[in-house]
Amino acid sequence: MDGLSFLRTVKIEMKFDAVIVYEEEYLPSKRHRIPRQRQVEEVVQAELKEKKRDDFSLALKIHDYQSYLGEDGESQFGIVETEYLTDKENLYIEMKERAGALILEKSSIDDLSRSINSELAYMGKQFHTQEKAMKFLEEKLNRYVMIDGVIYEQISEPRYVVITFGLGHNHGGTNYFIEHFYNSNISKCNYFNALEFESMKERALAIAKGRGDTDDIPRIQESKVKIEVHDPSMIKCNPQQEHSFGDSFLNDIEEIIQGSPDIVTAGLGIMSKTMEITKGENLKQGVDYSNERDQETFGVFEESIELLNEEKQNNEEASLDIEIEDDYEMDW
Repeated sequence: MDGLSFLRTVKIEMKFDAVIVYEEEYLPSKRHRIPRQRQVEEVVQAELKEKKRDDFSLALKIHDYQSYLGEDGESQFGIVETEYLTDKENLYIEMKERAGALILEKSSIDDLSRSINSELAYMGKQFHTQEKAMKFLEEKLNRYVMIDGVIYEQISEPRYVVITFGLGHNHGGTNYFIEHFYNSNISKCNYFNALEFESMKERALAIAKGRGDTDDIPRIQESKVKIEVHDPSMIKCNPQQEHSFGDSFLNDIEEIIQGSPDIVTAGLGIMSKTMEITKGENLKQGVDYSNERDQETFGVFEESIELLNEEKQNNEEASLDIEIEDDYEMDW
């Protein structure tokens, strides 16, 4: 075995002091019968494994907008390329220090020590034995590795998500983003894995068109945000099987927006839907809606919807064949 091969097989450990924190029961004296609790702090030696770059391959390159420090030390914002390495089991990226969203510099072993010790201190009350505290420390350490002198951290698989904002018709907007988790409010129909870039873009453009977010259509078409896949075998997430249809109320709101010809109609439709739900919940709790003020409020919304329907019917240039009154009819 030559010297290079020997180095590749040897696992060099990076060490630092970790302070595990846990609570234990004790008896203050032999006369006591009821155990008390006390917090214990114990310094143990933590070991960060070091590996060679040859042990990893390039899985992905992410091109996404980030805030970072330029050569002059000033904050800048633009497309940043991030490499995702893999050992064929997990994905890793360089660990970096941040101030909020601003990328500062590569993390050092001291930065990692502070981060882990902070979590150990925070989680201490949940551990009632030394073994549980040590297990947590071990799990945290397994998420990091030193690769040719640079600390890398384990990260979940990136995916695309299409997100909408505001009332449509260029109020708010539509765009796609790269995330590493599922948002329980967003439908699985708006999530796509890294290999589904074209399908995701088609979905984003269709939603933008349906909402009337015309300003966002060229932005979506020209966007440089992308997951560049180098190892397709590491793309394993399946939104259609792993996620849900999101929040039903927000889905209803989105349908109202996409079925509205303008911002005013969308806003009134959302308020109508919200009041309908609120009234239904309050009636279950015995709230009386017979007073004059509430009836007047409901009447205003009903009248507004009727006027909007009449205006839409008289508009020969209307491009949407949708009956607003069917969507927002209130029968209170």
